[in-house]
Amino acid sequence: MIIEENSDFKEICQHIKKGQPDNRHYFSNNLLKSALNGYKNSRFDTGFYNLIEKNKSYATYQLIKKYWSLEYKSTIVVAIYPLHPDTEQELIGFLCIDAPVINAFLEYDREILSGLADCFFRYRNYIRACY
Repeated sequence: MIIEENSDFKEICQHIKKGQPDNRHYFSNNLLKSALNGYKNSRFDTGFYNLIEKNKSYATYQLIKKYWSLEYKSTIVVAIYPLHPDTEQELIGFLCIDAPVINAFLEYDREILSGLADCFFRYRNYIRACY
């Protein structure tokens, strides 16, 4: 996976780099609509983006829907990064939850996933301290 080819991971990394750890997530309940606004995913082949670019003047939601090749249409991605990065600021990974339907998630789901990511970060530090 190349971060630059994935809007979700790239956006999260940019927020963290800019010192905006509160924006350490990517949330889309309609990735097809997000694709019309520039969403990128390394699992798309270049033909998908060429199709959008070629038909930009009349690229519609129906065009995206017809050529959508991902199994999922909604996603939440959260950085495994401390909620309060006062002492440590290491990004160690991402938690991703995908769903095959549009509007699968609530904002509450993103908050839960953010809490879990913080727990994973802290647990990793605990394990590291034991060895």
